[in-house]
Amino acid sequence: MTFFECNGYTEEEQELWDHAFERIDRALFTRKLEKAMDIFKETLDRSDPVKGAIPRHFKTLSILEKMYLLRNENPVVLYMCLAVCDSDLDNAANLFRALNKSAFEVLSKNGEFAESPFYMVTPTKKAIILEQMGDLRGALEVCETALRWKVWDSGKKSFQNRIDSIKKK
Repeated sequence: MTFFECNGYTEEEQELWDHAFERIDRALFTRKLEKAMDIFKETLDRSDPVKGAIPRHFKTLSILEKMYLLRNENPVVLYMCLAVCDSDLDNAANLFRALNKSAFEVLSKNGEFAESPFYMVTPTKKAIILEQMGDLRGALEVCETALRWKVWDSGKKSFQNRIDSIKKK
């Protein structure tokens, strides 16, 4: 077993996600939104959340960015983006372990991570979308979870600044 296979990456998983991304990209380009989500869900079902944690995360971010560009054309896209965000956040523990097995092997008793190695786009994007949709409580919950996980906000604000800004509304 290679280092990457031990840490959330296999060639098979990379190929699965590369192929899915191509198909999803084509579906989004032709505005076949339902087909894009079907391919995404099918790929999630076929993917191993542990062995595929790394390609799953990074292809999910690429898919999210492609979908987010269409948000002004069709309001349904925002709900699709939320579903994509949720799938990535649901697999965060596997991703953190994969990126740095030694630092993230053990979660604390309350399920929070000790630290995080990177900026995480998904909670930022989800908080922004929820805020745009008027779900301020949901946006606050996402930001508070990100603070507990100790991930950094990928936007212009920190999660604490984002929380403070939302609370003023």
